Amino acid sequence: MSLKETINNDIKTAMKAKDKETLAVLRMIKSAIQAAEIDKKSELTEEEELTILSREAKQRRESLAEFVKAGRDELVAKTEAEIEIVERYLRNTYQHNFL
Repeated sequence: MSLKETINNDIKTAMKAKDKETLAVLRMIKSAIQAAEIDKKSELTEEEELTILSREAKQRRESLAEFVKAGRDELVAKTEAEIEIVERYLRNTYQHNFL
């Protein structure tokens, strides 16, 4: 199953479970993948999907550092949860591709 299919299925699961935080992160990942596909004008390879996940995780880690420095504890907790979700997909995709 491709990353896009997995995310679509997990979006449905998150909606049924009313898990707003996970749903928001999954929609963000899906949107980033769709934007890259539009730019490329074709489906992404698994390696390109992995690159997008890495970029999303990096952006959140950078935001986390800024929130910690600014003492924004509520945003720190939210961003840490987002990083955990993105990294879960990153690990699964990485293992699927390289193991």
